Amino acid sequence: MQEVSAELQQQLQALGINPSDDVFRTGSEEFDHNGLSSPIPQEVRFMNAELRRCPVEGVGMVLAIFSGSGAVYEFVRTLRKCIYGKVKHAVRLQMTPNGTFVRTQFEVAIKVMSKVIIEEGKLQENPLVELAAQQFLSVPGHENVLTLIECLHDADFIYAVLPFCNGGELFSVVESGGAMEEAECRHWFTQVLAGLSYLQSRYICHRDMSLENVLLDGDTSKIIDFGLSIGIPVDAHGMTYSLPPAGAVGKIFYMPPEIYRNQVPFNGFSADIWSTGVMLFIMVTGAPPFERPDDADPRFQMIAQGLMSDMLDSWGMNHVSASVRDLMSKMLIVDDPSRRLTVEQIAMHPWIQGG
Repeated sequence: MQEVSAELQQQLQALGINPSDDVFRTGSEEFDHNGLSSPIPQEVRFMNAELRRCPVEGVGMVLAIFSGSGAVYEFVRTLRKCIYGKVKHAVRLQMTPNGTFVRTQFEVAIKVMSKVIIEEGKLQENPLVELAAQQFLSVPGHENVLTLIECLHDADFIYAVLPFCNGGELFSVVESGGAMEEAECRHWFTQVLAGLSYLQSRYICHRDMSLENVLLDGDTSKIIDFGLSIGIPVDAHGMTYSLPPAGAVGKIFYMPPEIYRNQVPFNGFSADIWSTGVMLFIMVTGAPPFERPDDADPRFQMIAQGLMSDMLDSWGMNHVSASVRDLMSKMLIVDDPSRRLTVEQIAMHPWIQGG
């Protein structure tokens, strides 16, 4: 592995990272006192990695990353830029008896993140928290939650190796096609609900549930982006507790009013239910229900007053069924978040059961 400069080593140590180790501290402020604990581990486990060129049959020399696990991945193209680096499309290589490599059919996405940018800590999301959450959630894992294949690092970068999803974001489906038919909404929403149920079974609050944070892979959807996730405080008997105000985080269209106000403790499960209800609203109507969850927003006022159905009628959306209206109204309750439907209650709602 490449030697770490003194300056970079000092920066990484300030973050709690020792490049000579395979364990990075997340630096998160999870609960671990008064008999309460957070399920998310406070560290991320890594394999060492090395970038180098290697010969691929029929292609020539390519840039690949060699994992300490023995896996080799060829970088194919850049999928997108992200705040800490880039997301690369890659394919796994297999070594032949003569020392060259051949491409396999195993495709992955590799998130390449700069350790220096992470150390600056100027952004809302902490990628180390995201990786710790994904490692935790990947065992045993769930088909509707994006798993983490492996975490790698060298002196300068962290590499998160993830399954490659070829369908893009769920948001893009609405953006390009507008409101969905309710049967299509139900298909995707039930999968989102299944993924959220798994998160809650592991005592995780996502805090950024949105259409943008659901990737499609064929006919399957997967919840992604755990940079804002937080563990729900839980005692030895499995009793969960509220979370203290921790900032108005997430996307404004999906943000629960109690998180937007940032004044009182909030229930992490109920907060994610609100955001998921907004997701359903956008899928059904093609538009967000409000601009911000604030009393100054007239559309938010209507939802707070239980007048969502009247608002939809005023938009000329008489085709939206009474059943899905009922479901959305019971997920988007403002005055008392504890009255929002639970994941289990949503799963039993008549609209979910077939309309």
